[in-house]
Amino acid sequence: MTRLRKLLSVSAPDRYLLVGAVFLCGAIRVGLWLLPLRAFQRALCRISQRSDRLGREDQISPERIAWAVDVASRFVPGSTCLTGALATQVLLERRNHRACLYLGLTRTPSDGIKGHAWVEGEKGVVIGGRDLSQYVPLASWERLPRGEGLRGR
Repeated sequence: MTRLRKLLSVSAPDRYLLVGAVFLCGAIRVGLWLLPLRAFQRALCRISQRSDRLGREDQISPERIAWAVDVASRFVPGSTCLTGALATQVLLERRNHRACLYLGLTRTPSDGIKGHAWVEGEKGVVIGGRDLSQYVPLASWERLPRGEGLRGR
């Protein structure tokens, strides 16, 4: 009941953003599990198409988007930093914000390897910004001009 009260206490635009983020995180989680990488990338490119119909009132700050994805990912079973980073990138791009997703690795004390995903925007890290200095970036993806897909580095 407390969660429902919290949901009802946020503004209508934030509630709409949060519900959309929950569905997007869920869809991304299922897509990562079921689809081959190329098909998944094509699907993400389609759903992250920039919208020319968005007005000034539809502009949402990257910070609000990150908040919504962070909260939403708590409700999606099996959600990871990659799920949240992909959802954040999609929502940022749909609202015409710059978004570049990074994948990095670090060594763990037990001689293992740990991965992490984060998104950077125009003003720095949007989501996944815990101590990133320990991670070596291996790949990055951002939308190419004119919606031509994703560019990996």
